[in-house]
Amino acid sequence: MGKSLVWSMTGGLGNIIMRTCLFKELKEKYEEIYCIDPYFDVLELQDIDGAYPNAPNSLYSQLIKGNEECDIVAENPYNNGDFVKKEIHFNDAVRDLFGIPRVGTEACMAELPNLPVAEKHPEVVEDVTNFLNQCRKHKYILVQNTGGQSALDPNAQPVGAAPLVRNYKFMNELVKLLKEKYPEYTIIQYKLPAEIKLDAADEAPEKPSLWYRVLGEKLAEDPDNFCVCIDSSLHHILAGTGLNTVVLWGETRPEHFGHSCHHNIDFAKNDLSGEQPYFQIFQNTPAVVRYKKPEELSKEMEEFLPKGK
Repeated sequence: MGKSLVWSMTGGLGNIIMRTCLFKELKEKYEEIYCIDPYFDVLELQDIDGAYPNAPNSLYSQLIKGNEECDIVAENPYNNGDFVKKEIHFNDAVRDLFGIPRVGTEACMAELPNLPVAEKHPEVVEDVTNFLNQCRKHKYILVQNTGGQSALDPNAQPVGAAPLVRNYKFMNELVKLLKEKYPEYTIIQYKLPAEIKLDAADEAPEKPSLWYRVLGEKLAEDPDNFCVCIDSSLHHILAGTGLNTVVLWGETRPEHFGHSCHHNIDFAKNDLSGEQPYFQIFQNTPAVVRYKKPEELSKEMEEFLPKGK
């Protein structure tokens, strides 16, 4: 040890949260760690030496000045050939960046993010508690309808590349079924700023991601509460909270991005795992998705959820 690391991260919020699983291993390799990413509030929770929201050249110069043993890592794990070919989990692709031995898919899926929010932000705990107290019904379903931008989304890909299908087309109808089945529950939507509120959602607070981490911990205190979401940031935020969570998967797969603490279900009738590589420069035509009907998915989720009416 003795080296320092300047890590310029790329990717969406969920993938940044996944990388927090590896900080313990990185601390064995580096004496000092500095991270640069728009989601620096997540990184500030880690046992590292600095987290910054952007990276002007002056910042790099300041961090490496006088340090001859400094690694600057800006490589994207998405460029890992084995990951592109769907042979390894995202966390092992990150390990490859640093020459850390892979641990395998099963072990990667069992890893939990390091997000000690309640310990460091008691004001967030107070805000979440106040929010729950003002809800009329005190059992809760947390949902996420669509995902945010990441390296797997069309805006981050070459022109003409088809987006990987991660959103369940009939989520609004599925949540309506949940509302009918669980009339005594408040439905809370984890909503991005530009996203439309679901018809069946009772609440859609636009709060920081770490607020939802504390919300997950609070909801987990009652085993009747649960979450239904797609493969996007929310299921990474909730991993390790203990909240009963069902994740609906499309073209992205739990064996590459998922957590074994969740219940992972496919929302397509046809197999979308296929041969199509993740890096979308190779994917110029959209996948043909035969979506399961909301009633079918609702039935499939029954074994994981409380008994409704």
